[in-house]
Amino acid sequence: MEEKGQPQKEQQVAQPPQQFIEKLQWQGALRLLENRVFKIRSPRGHGTGFHIGNFGKDNRLCAVATAYHVVQAVHDWGEPVKIIHARTGKEILLKENDRAILTFANRDLAVILFTLPSDFILPNQPIELIPSKNYLFSGVDVAWCGFPAVKNDKLCFFHGYISCYLDQQGDYLIDGVAIHGVSGGPVFYIDNQTNMPKIAGVITQYIANRATGEVLPGVSMITSIAPFESTIKSLENLNQAKKEAEVQKAA
Repeated sequence: MEEKGQPQKEQQVAQPPQQFIEKLQWQGALRLLENRVFKIRSPRGHGTGFHIGNFGKDNRLCAVATAYHVVQAVHDWGEPVKIIHARTGKEILLKENDRAILTFANRDLAVILFTLPSDFILPNQPIELIPSKNYLFSGVDVAWCGFPAVKNDKLCFFHGYISCYLDQQGDYLIDGVAIHGVSGGPVFYIDNQTNMPKIAGVITQYIANRATGEVLPGVSMITSIAPFESTIKSLENLNQAKKEAEVQKAA
């Protein structure tokens, strides 16, 4: 069992669908998720983000999660930001008036909200998240993806294991690297019950081992996106999202 939480009753299915017979592999999981992944470019650099879902009255308020440090300067200085769809290469240039950015600076989390253009097709349903009261055990396989600085025009795949769960924050340390440019990318695992990828959090930083004075291999941080959920689901349109962002800035 991968998640710790309330046990669920096993569903009896006489003839399970093919997707439950053949276990999903990592390449299939990445293929399912890449339609939600974006490269996030600003005048100062780039990072990665991913589509959480479409919200609001008309289901056109698009939410893209990322790491706060990827958009901190954009948010502070009102700079434009460009998001580039991983699968199609389509670009959306968002000026300050075109978006709202909700931030959780102490968790290194942010979400960009904007009205989805009519010619831009993204999944309508919200992305599948690990339930907020559940967590992954140490040793569980996880993967993440993003646009590393060494080859920033390519969406790259990374793989590792949960090293430990940080129960005070709801975050994780993982045995794996997070190269510059990958920050903000989705961290996912394959759910055994549904045989589908599920999001564990956002890749936010790489913590190198400097115990001896040298820079040695370390661990990466996964930050839970649970702080976003209730706020985003309550927003009806971009104007309301902007007001929420202004309240956060003033706090």
